[in-house]
Amino acid sequence: EKETGEVLSYYGLTDHYESVRNNYDGYYFGTIHMYCPWDVMSFCDDNYKKVGVENKIITADNYWINTSGNDVIEEFMGFIEPEDVDKMQDLLDGKSITTEVRTSLCYGDLKNHDVKDFWTLLLYTGYLTFDPQYRSAKKNEYRLYIPNEEIKDCFKSKIMDFFETNPEMRNSTDELVKGLFDGNAETVENSLNGLLGKYVSIRDFSTKAPKENYYHGFMNGLLVNGTSYIEEHKSNTEAGDGYADLILLSSGKNSIAVLELKIASGELDDRISISEKAIEQIIKAKYADRFMTNKTIKSVYAIGICFYKKNCSVVCKKLK
Repeated sequence: EKETGEVLSYYGLTDHYESVRNNYDGYYFGTIHMYCPWDVMSFCDDNYKKVGVENKIITADNYWINTSGNDVIEEFMGFIEPEDVDKMQDLLDGKSITTEVRTSLCYGDLKNHDVKDFWTLLLYTGYLTFDPQYRSAKKNEYRLYIPNEEIKDCFKSKIMDFFETNPEMRNSTDELVKGLFDGNAETVENSLNGLLGKYVSIRDFSTKAPKENYYHGFMNGLLVNGTSYIEEHKSNTEAGDGYADLILLSSGKNSIAVLELKIASGELDDRISISEKAIEQIIKAKYADRFMTNKTIKSVYAIGICFYKKNCSVVCKKLK
């Protein structure tokens, strides 16, 4: 930390210390507090000539990303269980997780896809760091967290790459989209519940956005992957007497799905009834009316979905 301040001072970049700390700090070698040397020196190299120059913006870029291969990490993503997904979510939300770290991990061990090896791998490759103040009665148990904003961005990128390219996720999304255009509530519900169990949200808790935005983002992210079955995908679009959450046109241009998303406030809330009220809203607000007289459109479905944490309930009604 002391040396980082001295380097920034030498290059005339002291005013940008907070930006450097937010993006490149957070590592420990034993009890020694470290910034990432590669990042700090790359930042200085990119920016020292901009000091005092008009219209030159000094930025803390991401120098970590793509500095090494990440195939093993991406492979592990396909094996983690729902409880591990929750830990991943905690990390992205700025929290820490407590887990066992295998100090004697060998490369050959990775083929077993043990989740303890996954967290150990993330620690050893710099995606995670440990809390040096944490003490546990359990041997080799550590408190881990994402060290800085740069690594969080890399983490997000790898997770999004996984969800966009993983065959299992894509196949589940395909089933979901088919179910939407067939008005099959059971297929949609089963597909969504399976996907919710593995989904890690890239959400921003610095805003005071309503919880519906989280699930709206979840649905939009999934539907982008189902583009081979979707001709048109509109989100928060003006329709009838209001704004529909989602309106989808099938690739054959003959089926419409109008979706209204709701949130249950508690585990014992009647999600089915809330989903039915969502359909009533679609009908009352005339979200689907403009499709009813279009002879090219053979079927129109109103679909209400009520979410609570990692579960949802779905109700479909054929309007045409």
